[in-house]
Amino acid sequence: MIHFTAWDWVLMGVVTAMASLVAWFRSPAWKAFMLGLPLPFTCVTLSLGRGVDVTHVTGLVVLLLFSLAVRIFYYKFKYPLVPVIAGCAIGYCVLGGVLNRVLPRSEPAFWLAAVAVFAIGVVAFRFSPVPPEPRHRSPLPFWIKVPIIALVVVFLVAIKQQIGGFMATFPMVTMISAYEARNSLYSASRQIAMGVFGMAVMIAVIHVVQGLLADRLPGLPGLGVAIAAGWTVYLAQLAVLTGGRWALTMPIRE
Repeated sequence: MIHFTAWDWVLMGVVTAMASLVAWFRSPAWKAFMLGLPLPFTCVTLSLGRGVDVTHVTGLVVLLLFSLAVRIFYYKFKYPLVPVIAGCAIGYCVLGGVLNRVLPRSEPAFWLAAVAVFAIGVVAFRFSPVPPEPRHRSPLPFWIKVPIIALVVVFLVAIKQQIGGFMATFPMVTMISAYEARNSLYSASRQIAMGVFGMAVMIAVIHVVQGLLADRLPGLPGLGVAIAAGWTVYLAQLAVLTGGRWALTMPIRE
């Protein structure tokens, strides 16, 4: 039987709101910015109710692979976008399930993964192409969007024990938004790459603070404080990287 926590219901509302904003924004930069906010990650982590581990940080690389695969199959190979998104999402779950079983949960493994993921994110961001992309607004009808999001969240809740922390980085918003931002997938991929190394630092901060508070504030209270500390660091990084503009400045093709 599928057990929904309060945070799972919050997650559904958050993902719906974020996907709607991606559709509403015309600027590729602001569409990308919404995809980079770790709000679903926060809801899922609180839903799981345990500290972050190596699966959370490794999931960032699988998320990056998802975004690159969608862009390549759609732009280069000209495959239909909806099957591409669905296939890449299934691939994410399969890979996440396998890695969740085999990854070691030791401290050295976590820190090795965190450093490696940070480096991968920096390289991916540095070499992400920045071609001019058009402004556009092509909202998926709300009556279609909400059932899709609900089905995705229900499916993830059902398999959360199988994929563990990989659920926290599953591209819930990106699945819907990739369709609505199909004319600006380069911007989205670049922002996700920036999010990968930014969130690697965020997860490391959560991991450290959660460990320090394990005895004083066990369970969700300590995890909540740790996530707040992680968000503070993440937003500080974002402000520095974007010069206080928050959304990355991207070339625009009118």
